[in-house]
Amino acid sequence: MHKLWVSAKKEFWLLTRDLGGLAVLFLMPLLLVITITLIQDNTFKTIQENKIPILLVDLDQGTVSDQVNRNLQESSLFEIIKEDSETNAQDLVQKGDYQLAIILPKNLTKDLKRKIDQNVSRNFSRIRG
Repeated sequence: MHKLWVSAKKEFWLLTRDLGGLAVLFLMPLLLVITITLIQDNTFKTIQENKIPILLVDLDQGTVSDQVNRNLQESSLFEIIKEDSETNAQDLVQKGDYQLAIILPKNLTKDLKRKIDQNVSRNFSRIRG
């Protein structure tokens, strides 16, 4: 324990005599954090200013598709463009007019609800049996 204390004391005295080393030890990490924070802040502002256009084809017209649509609009990162046809949306993406199309298939809400009900029934039957 004595050797550890003597070593720590020696390092402390060396650091107090070397102001340049002390500055590098404490100021450089601080400068690095500030620089990285400013870079990330500027990038975030750029992303917030530019909305990404997305084609949305809603063939379901159910509660799940309403929730997806609402969440996309609330995110404020996307500009939602509604398209009626899956084929038109695919053509527009393939031409390069849009980068992304979200296609919500027919009966999505109904099929999802059925699948959830099946899983719940199966899990309850495992618990009982």
